[in-house]
Parts: sequence; C-alpha cells; structure tokens
Amino acid sequence: MTLDDDQKDKYTKLKKRIRDIERQNDFLHVRIHKAQKSIRRLRLERTFLLDRIEKINGHVSMDDSDDDAAASDHDQLASFNGTHPGKTPKPKKKKDPNAPKGPGNVFFLFCRLQRDKIKDEHPEERSLGEVTKLLSAKWKSLSKEDKQVYHDMYQKELEEYEVAMKTYTSNVNSHTNAVQEDEPMNSSVPPSPTA
Repeated sequence: MTLDDDQKDKYTKLKKRIRDIERQNDFLHVRIHKAQKSIRRLRLERTFLLDRIEKINGHVSMDDSDDDAAASDHDQLASFNGTHPGKTPKPKKKKDPNAPKGPGNVFFLFCRLQRDKIKDEHPEERSLGEVTKLLSAKWKSLSKEDKQVYHDMYQKELEEYEVAMKTYTSNVNSHTNAVQEDEPMNSSVPPSPTA
C-alpha cells in the first residue's frame, strides 16, 4: 500500500510541476510576442526617423546588414500610414480654434432646435444616442414643406457663416502682415546701438 501511495504522490507532484512549466511557457510566449511586436514597431520608427533625417540632410548612410530589414520596414510604415512608398504625406493643416464654426447640415440644425423638445416629451430617454434616434425618426416623418423651413434657416446660417469667415480671414491676413512688418529682416544680427 505504501508503494502505491508513494507513486500517487509522485504522480501528483509531477503533474503539478508540468502545469507550472506550462504556465511559465505560456507566460514566456506572451513576453516573446510582445518583444517581437515592440521590435517591429521600433524598426518602423527607426525607418521613419531615418527618412526624416534623410529629407533634412540630403542623405544618410545605413549599415548594409540592416538594408533588407529597413526596406521591408519602410514598406510596412507606408502601408501603416496609408501612403505609398516614395510619396510624402501632406501635413494636416491646423485648425484655428478662433475661426468661426460652420453651420453643419440641415439635419444638425433640426436636431439643435428640437433636442430640448424631444427630451421634454420623452424624459425616459436619457442617452444622446437614443434622443438622436428619436430626432432622426421625427426628421424622416416631416413633409417637404416642413423640411423647407429648416433648409431656409440653414441657408441663412450659411450666409452668416460666409460673412463671418470673410471678416475672420481679412482680420487674420491683416494681423499676419502686421506681425511680419514688425519683425526685423535678419533676427540673428542684433540691432546696432546708436550713439
């Protein structure tokens, strides 16, 4: 009997050890996967940075051993950015937060004007998505004559926006011209002292 008990004990210990090794193996697989992913990302960043340096300096020498990896990384980076190799993406124009905001579209105008009314009619609908669904259903049920009222209001808002935009652009242009006139031509040379 003691021999069987010893063997069962040994069997359970070995089984426990196997489970521990399998857990460690799974953990190491996850770490290896993360490390490989990180290496791919860093290669892409390296290629991207080398391309930027090359654009700035004219040329960059790379190790011959890294040429194949860099070429594949460059293709991956291009597909990641949605561009094609050899094409430079256009920089996004930054929006001025002070610029006038456009009127959106006719449905948005309708929603803006009717949202509070719908919320009062349906107090159980609290989320923005549910209220928007109700507004959409109401918009679809409107006749052409009823929708025309909102189209006219939209046209009026659009005209006001265009006037505001013209005023804004003329103010911005006059401001940038004034700033450029105030700046000295060569800012690296200090002004000469007058005696």
